[in-house]
Amino acid sequence: MENYYFEMNAHGVYEERALEMNLAYGDNGENVAHMGPAVGDINRDGLLDIYIANLRDSSLLIQRPDGKGFDSWTDRAGLGATRGQYSGWAAMLFDFDHDGWLDLFNTNGSAQHEYGQENAIYRNRGDGRFENVSETAGPHFQEKHVGRGGTGFDYDNDGRMDLVIVNLNDKAILLRNETRTANHWITITPRLKFPTGIRDAYGARVIVEAHGLKMIEDTIPTRGYLSAQDPRLNFGLGGSDHADSIEIRWPDGQVEQFKDVQGDRFVFYVHPANATPRNAAKRRP
Repeated sequence: MENYYFEMNAHGVYEERALEMNLAYGDNGENVAHMGPAVGDINRDGLLDIYIANLRDSSLLIQRPDGKGFDSWTDRAGLGATRGQYSGWAAMLFDFDHDGWLDLFNTNGSAQHEYGQENAIYRNRGDGRFENVSETAGPHFQEKHVGRGGTGFDYDNDGRMDLVIVNLNDKAILLRNETRTANHWITITPRLKFPTGIRDAYGARVIVEAHGLKMIEDTIPTRGYLSAQDPRLNFGLGGSDHADSIEIRWPDGQVEQFKDVQGDRFVFYVHPANATPRNAAKRRP
């Protein structure tokens, strides 16, 4: 069936605009069977784009700079032919080689039967195209599983985003990212300070400028299909050993900027929360 896209207007009311934003149907106007979406600035133009795994193929939708919706880039990005053979579920946009461009991981598996399929990983070349690097990414990508959920997190705290995969009627799989490059990175965690303690600042937006690129990440825990990722935001800095600037837009609307922040480390920023905790005595058990 078609997708729905709800946009809040100036009166605080959501309006459904999927058709006019070119988000409702597939590349050829067909109904779709979309699964887990992933949102990120794929072409680094300062606008958030959408990749959606599909039970037949996928949709790569790049936001237009004139504000008139999204253009389909599935085929021009080189994803059409390689993705058409899979049933996709969870998608993950992350920079596995820290060159500053968001790469793509997708879990795959038949929807109708327990037929295993290979998972796939694609490198963003930075020129509008993705390169399928599954054959050289490790032995896992030659195995067949009935993949479903999938997400990223840096479980060993080495600055590289790792992957965890949930399979249907099978064990989960942890993939350690062992990519070796001369590129640098920085991992940023925005947090809010409440009277009762410090918590992750869900809803905060972090913008990092480095190596001639402007990178945007939102602190949103849910990513992909029935999945939640590491709340720490990982950015590739390319050949630069520092971030030229870090900007954080906090949930209360305030904006803070930090200049020349050293890379290859974990950075935490804490902001006072403009919220009053509920009275514990009035909470339901």
